[in-house]
Amino acid sequence: MLAAQDIIIALSGSGIQYGSLGGAGDYAGVMDQLKKTRSIFVMPPTEDAAPNDTGTMVTRQRSKVSVPIVLGFIVRSGTGVDQSGDVDTLREAVKAFLVGWTPDSNIYAPMNLVGFRPIRVSPDGMSVFYQLGFTTNYQLRAPSP
Repeated sequence: MLAAQDIIIALSGSGIQYGSLGGAGDYAGVMDQLKKTRSIFVMPPTEDAAPNDTGTMVTRQRSKVSVPIVLGFIVRSGTGVDQSGDVDTLREAVKAFLVGWTPDSNIYAPMNLVGFRPIRVSPDGMSVFYQLGFTTNYQLRAPSP
């Protein structure tokens, strides 16, 4: 299955200007890890498989892999200075790189964008987080026994 590390490696060579890039196990971890504005956090991908569509002993299933990517921005330092950077610029750069990117063309379809939304403002109001959602598909096939 596609792993967060695969996407982190791809993004690290993309030329995108970011403060930091890494993975996070959950959304709470993202807040703890934000040290630089314009940070990219790749969350663990999830997978949803459709039922076998052959009705025989042959396996042919489609599986959708969803990849949430969180963008984190520091909007105020302790001095009250806005350090948010440009949310739109980072969002568009990540989209431009990942839409159509194929993790492994022998297995996966190209990545698709499925959404963008704000997800959290830190309790102190110092940082904001947005989520980009991407999906890819692959087909599981196995010959009859």
